[in-house]
Amino acid sequence: MRELSVLCDKAPKTHIAFLGTVLLAKATDPRVDVFALKVNAGTPGAYSARNLAKEVLAPLCRDHQVHIGVTGREPLNNQPYLRESRVFRQMSVHAKTKPVLDKVCDFLEELASIDDRSELLNALASFITVRRAHWPASKPYVSQETVLKLSGLIYRIENFVGGDSEGGRRAQAVAAGLMDVLEGTGSVETSRVNDPDRRFPGDVAVRTSDGDLTRVLEVRDKPVNVADLSAFVSKATAAGVTRAGVLAVAPNQKPLDVKSVQNAAARNGLALEVFLGWAGYLHQLLFWMPSDIPLPIEEAHHRIYERIVELECSEVAQDLWLRSDSSSDSSA
Repeated sequence: MRELSVLCDKAPKTHIAFLGTVLLAKATDPRVDVFALKVNAGTPGAYSARNLAKEVLAPLCRDHQVHIGVTGREPLNNQPYLRESRVFRQMSVHAKTKPVLDKVCDFLEELASIDDRSELLNALASFITVRRAHWPASKPYVSQETVLKLSGLIYRIENFVGGDSEGGRRAQAVAAGLMDVLEGTGSVETSRVNDPDRRFPGDVAVRTSDGDLTRVLEVRDKPVNVADLSAFVSKATAAGVTRAGVLAVAPNQKPLDVKSVQNAAARNGLALEVFLGWAGYLHQLLFWMPSDIPLPIEEAHHRIYERIVELECSEVAQDLWLRSDSSSDSSA
């Protein structure tokens, strides 16, 4: 299992998620068709590998820090497992990764011949043990020795996000972490950057205890124009949201005719707020917080770090955010 896991790490990581899925399926019911991907494969023991991966494997592995190679909500929503009904050696894969597919098929042939439940459970346990070792380590959060002042926090955020976009992850992590302070972590939801299975428009959402959307936020670290605002308004309106915001933090962001888009949104029952830069967004959040400024700022530093880890920002980003450099923080 260790050798196969390492081999799959050098190929499309979906192979790892599939191996975990088929091991879970086989350990649960030895009668399953280990080559099946969909029920419509029509073979005895055919099952939906995609549903099992999405509904059971992925959430449990996140909870127990078992890395299955991919991080999206639908681990098998990728080639070569996306369209086929069964796994076979002639599946369409890149020539360089063909040896990996052959190894996967070798493994499936061996697995198919095993009916002993204890042996199957041991195989699943081996997969879990090996893949736990691949879980990315996050550095423990260490509170700042001194409370960050408001302007110091803004300065730190601007440098942190401006230093490296990481595909928008840093900006999204900061925006979500700040929203956590206002609304509480149980109410705020965010999705991985470029997640094709988003459950709400934008990048950050706030929900009621019943799961209803109360507001959404689009985070953009590249320049935004009026057409971008209008497109987001259309998505938010279609989702039935009544409050939406766009946080535009690109250093070269140009002024926008926000009023015209806000008026158009209001005619469709949507209250739109546009924040140009981190300062405006942070000041708005702090204004509505029910406590004095120092405590929310300290809490913000912690919550942002948690979102940095969740959204899989680099270790460089983690180090940068945790680094205590009081000389770089301006006083308020």
